[in-house]
Amino acid sequence: MNQEITLTEIDYKKLSLNFRRVASRFLKTNYSEADDNLERFLLFIEESPVILKFIQENNRGTATS
Repeated sequence: MNQEITLTEIDYKKLSLNFRRVASRFLKTNYSEADDNLERFLLFIEESPVILKFIQENNRGTATS
């Protein structure tokens, strides 16, 4: 089930803008809003097939012990 996802240039720009908006909000969050903004960020990723696929294909488990 390896399905290619294609976006038009306009759709790509919209996705990029929305991702940067949500990510920026998450990065600038304060302690009291952290949970809500983290949930919003993760939900955005889960609902964006292009971004989710990119993360799944490129996450090599870079955590060190």
